[in-house]
Amino acid sequence: MDIVIVGSQKSGTTWLFSMLAQNPGVGYAYQKEIHFFDAFHHKTIARKWAEKRAQVAARSVARQPELAAYFDYVTDAGHVGTDDWYRNIFLLKPENADRLASGKTLKFLESSPSYMAMPRIGVKHMARVLPDLEPILIIRDPVRRMVSGLSMRLSKFSETGMPGDRKIIKVIDDSQAERGSYSRAVPMLRRQFKTLHVIPFQRIVQEPVALLRDIEHWFGLEPADYAEVETKKASNTGKVVLSEAVLAHVRALCAPEYDFLRREFGAGYLDRI
Repeated sequence: MDIVIVGSQKSGTTWLFSMLAQNPGVGYAYQKEIHFFDAFHHKTIARKWAEKRAQVAARSVARQPELAAYFDYVTDAGHVGTDDWYRNIFLLKPENADRLASGKTLKFLESSPSYMAMPRIGVKHMARVLPDLEPILIIRDPVRRMVSGLSMRLSKFSETGMPGDRKIIKVIDDSQAERGSYSRAVPMLRRQFKTLHVIPFQRIVQEPVALLRDIEHWFGLEPADYAEVETKKASNTGKVVLSEAVLAHVRALCAPEYDFLRREFGAGYLDRI
């Protein structure tokens, strides 16, 4: 694996993956988010991961029968979850295999934003399997990121009615706090990898082409033309109205993150996220 976008959730990771996937020198597996390293160490994620993989396989084979053999491997219980399986889902994908057989050199790409929130053992596992990896982490304003992630989670309640503040706060504590904990993720990733590429979110907003040129340089990719480079996926920020009590909880959780970012990157960095 050559390029792994490890986070953060609701910070432009889908946009970045969709851009890099267009580069002729990039290959990817059967979907954007593999969740290999976090699923490996988390039973709940592993179960959801297996279910989603089977669904993706069924849909893909229905559209492209020639992928049947590849998805037999992707979903084979005898291989799933091994380090070799993780490598082979990139190498054995027919499109990638054909390009490699023709003599092309590929950089393989994955984006699983939950990786920044996985336990330390998952990061260590990633470093063992991918010792030369230079992960990409996008940093977005902590409150905006958390509100956007929370909005995405709460949107599933639109038909059944919004839960009360107590339940919403539990969702924040259970699923959103670590997803936006740069103070945890940045030092942990830097301890395991020689280089961590940290991207402030406003670079995606204000200078997407320049950012893509930098990433091409980082990973030895030839410059490419990217379609819809100025088109960003709509954010969920603010689409769910939150009470003042919930917002106060969000701001309190995020306050240490602003302090960390100031210390780590300088006070002016906050204007760039």
